[in-house]
Amino acid sequence: MGAELTVRQKILVAALALGEELEAFSVEDLIVRSWQLFPDAFSLRGYFAKHPDSNRVLAKLSGADGLCGLGWLEHTDQRMYRVTRKGRVVARQLQAVLAGTATTPVVAVQTDAVGAEEIPAVKTAAVTAPAAKAEPRAPAKPRTPRAPKAEKVEAAPARPVVTLAPQEIMAVGVIAKGDALRKFLRGSPLTFGDACAFWGITAGRTSNVQEKLDVVEDLLKRVVESFGAEGTPVDPRMPSLSTCYGLLNLHRLMLTRFQRELDTMRVQLATG
Repeated sequence: MGAELTVRQKILVAALALGEELEAFSVEDLIVRSWQLFPDAFSLRGYFAKHPDSNRVLAKLSGADGLCGLGWLEHTDQRMYRVTRKGRVVARQLQAVLAGTATTPVVAVQTDAVGAEEIPAVKTAAVTAPAAKAEPRAPAKPRTPRAPKAEKVEAAPARPVVTLAPQEIMAVGVIAKGDALRKFLRGSPLTFGDACAFWGITAGRTSNVQEKLDVVEDLLKRVVESFGAEGTPVDPRMPSLSTCYGLLNLHRLMLTRFQRELDTMRVQLATG
């Protein structure tokens, strides 16, 4: 069995699998393939092997220690990527580690950003001299295997079907086309103005701040829950499931990042 890889290394293995099928692939393709290959690492909390956590992949793409910063992936377009030559070399070594066929215990891959990325060691069995030949014995009488005890499996409760109004479908489409998601996917810094546009609030006004935030939170939750078991959208105008998860993760990320600015607006509203 192969050694355990880091999250970044698992994403690179998924990218190589995509690169063998496509010359360039989208970030949504990478999110889904990473989740399909490693559901234990990329499943959304509480939805194991059912829905991907896009933020786990997006967080490892940008920055000096991200896959692009390491020179493993490169942009071909605004939201398209491909595996570089260096990335292919590293990914094939990682595949050997996963398959347990690596011939060296540790392979250090030189990077331009953070020194060296170590590929986990593979345990090899000790080599011993062959034992002396023993006299042949009569074959043992085969034992009849016992049938395993049937385990009682409780059916998971059916999730209620969530329907969306036409205006809700249009609203999530507008949010998905905004600057906040585009900057987030490219690894560009987000401003409070980007967050306000995402939430539909005006930085200079203090009315209905929390109400707006609650509306967006409820909308994005309902949108994610509206997808069927196969990840099929209820309307062809809807963004993909991975994009909708990305919007929900981005919403929560900005709530934390801009908490001070939001608290200032709440205080101004309370004091009149």
